[in-house]
Amino acid sequence: MDIKNKLEFKSEFVDLDEVTYTPDYSVIGIYFGEGDPQKEGQHWNFSLSLGEDEDQGVCTIRDVNRVILYKGIAQFNLSRNWLVCEFSNEGIQETNVKTLVINFDIDDSKWKSLVDMAKRVFVHESCFQLN
Repeated sequence: MDIKNKLEFKSEFVDLDEVTYTPDYSVIGIYFGEGDPQKEGQHWNFSLSLGEDEDQGVCTIRDVNRVILYKGIAQFNLSRNWLVCEFSNEGIQETNVKTLVINFDIDDSKWKSLVDMAKRVFVHESCFQLN
C-alpha cells in the first residue's frame, strides 16, 4: 500500500469516552470520524488503557481495527479546530500515513472536554502539544 504524505479530512463527530471494564482496568479515548470507513470514510481513535496495560502507551486505531498501533506518534498538536498527528517511522509503516490532519467544528463546552480528555490520554507522552 502506498504511503500518503498527508491525509486530511473534516470530522463529522468528535467523541470522548471512558469505559471501565474492571475496578483495575479502564480505557479513555478521543475519537474522530466521517463517513463509512468501508467506503472512503475515515475513523481515527486515540486511547490509553489505565491499569494493567498502561505501559503500552497511546493506542491509535484507524478505521474500526484496520490498524492498531501503540507508541507510533512522533508529534500530536491539538488546536481549537484541528489536530495534526505526525507519525514516527514505525507509525508511518503501520498506518501508511505520514501526517494526519483532522479538522472539526465543536462548541466551547465540547472543546473544553476534548482538551481535558486529550491531556489524560497523552499524560505520559512528550509528543503532545496544545496550541
